Amino acid sequence: MNNTPSPRLRDRGIVARELWDWAILDGCWGNDKVHPSDVDGHLEINGFHLFLEGKPLSYVWTGTKGQERALWSLILDGRSTVIFFYGSDSTPREYQRLGFDDVPVPCTPQGARDLVARWASWARQQPTPPAIQPVNPWLEMEASRG
Repeated sequence: MNNTPSPRLRDRGIVARELWDWAILDGCWGNDKVHPSDVDGHLEINGFHLFLEGKPLSYVWTGTKGQERALWSLILDGRSTVIFFYGSDSTPREYQRLGFDDVPVPCTPQGARDLVARWASWARQQPTPPAIQPVNPWLEMEASRG
């Protein structure tokens, strides 16, 4: 796999410099140990969501880290899939489908592409699911504040 920056990511330096620091929100969560997490990749097709996380091969899934718990909560609605890719230099060597694979599965970069393509093909063939809840209750509350 070549390490030439993707045309979608022309200047990694700009991305690093422009990365938001959410420290201005510290204390808003009511718990100093809670912090925003990022998602490495997200794709929506026909109402179904694929979340991608790239981790080093040395990463050990414990299910207790905040980001892990947040990602786990996403798959419980039946519309979201989370796949961890393990490797280095954006080259996957293993993958793990959250809630499905007990341990990482060896793969090649082409195998990773095939896995995501199978998900995309499946999502395109599904009927769009109805909204779980048509309006977010928190947003309704905010609207009533006037």
